[in-house]
Order: sequence, then C-alpha cells, then structure tokens
Amino acid sequence: MKYKIIKASSDHELEEEVRKHLMEGWRPLGGVSIVQAEMAFSKVLKFYQAVEKETREDRRRLLEMEDDERDKAELERRLR
Repeated sequence: MKYKIIKASSDHELEEEVRKHLMEGWRPLGGVSIVQAEMAFSKVLKFYQAVEKETREDRRRLLEMEDDERDKAELERRLR
C-alpha cells in the first residue's frame, strides 16, 4: 500500500490536490487536518489530507488470499 500526505496552504488548494489524486486512484484516509502555524508576525493555516493507493503487489496478494480461501472452502465441502 502506498501512503502519502497531501499538504496545502488553503482549503481550495487542498480540494484541487485531492481531486487530482482521486483521478490517479488514490483514496482519502481519515479526515482533513488543519494546523495553525505561526510564521514571523502572522498566523498561517496549513491543510493536510492523508491518502492511500493499492499497489499491484497488494492486489496480487489479495487475489492469492481469495484463491486460498476458495481452495480451503472447497476442501472442507469435499470432506463433509
């Protein structure tokens, strides 16, 4: 599983970045985090969204697990 944190300086910028990532197959993980940071003499908001993306290796492992479960169920059915 790939994991990434998207950072932005505004909610609109974060929305745009998340939209781009969704189009590339990423999924939001949890909610948006907003942090107030002090920069020199002003306060600045920073916006964060964690995202994850399934890899080919993840998909292959999942398919193998499904195959193993089907094989086990078939064996149990035959042993009855």
